[in-house]
Amino acid sequence: MPKLKITIDIFSGRKNPALELEGNEAAETLERLKPSRKLKKDDLGLPPNSTLGYRGLVFEQIGPKSKDLPKTFRLANGDLFGPRLSHRATDEKYEDFFCSQKGPINKIDLGRKFPTFVKSEIRRFHKVREEYKAKPVRWPLRVVCRCAPLYEPDWWNDGVLQF
Repeated sequence: MPKLKITIDIFSGRKNPALELEGNEAAETLERLKPSRKLKKDDLGLPPNSTLGYRGLVFEQIGPKSKDLPKTFRLANGDLFGPRLSHRATDEKYEDFFCSQKGPINKIDLGRKFPTFVKSEIRRFHKVREEYKAKPVRWPLRVVCRCAPLYEPDWWNDGVLQF
């Protein structure tokens, strides 16, 4: 029988809450998260790991794993990320279900308001992803201003204060 560990990647400097699903509940979740379409270059990607607050749900398959998904993967705003995985989930609204009154989040005892807090963080994270569009870096970089001083770290960092 499948077993699934779900970690809510939300806290910084504190252990993230996690829960486990087994049997039919785990199998149903994996079915809902099957990859549907591959993400395009125009689709939202993940912002850097240094983002504060919610960064998605991290899934870890324990024991027999689904052939459609890697052992460990992340779901963020309906998008799946993992090794050789950058797809839209079949159930794009799984995070809403996860935080609902019938959702698995209720297995975590962090208070009545925690599911509402996570929902608001999911919406905020979607806005962060929209604002963060990684632009390709062209190499080598061209010097924009030829009047800028030379890069001389030894001169600037010699440890001697001069006024």
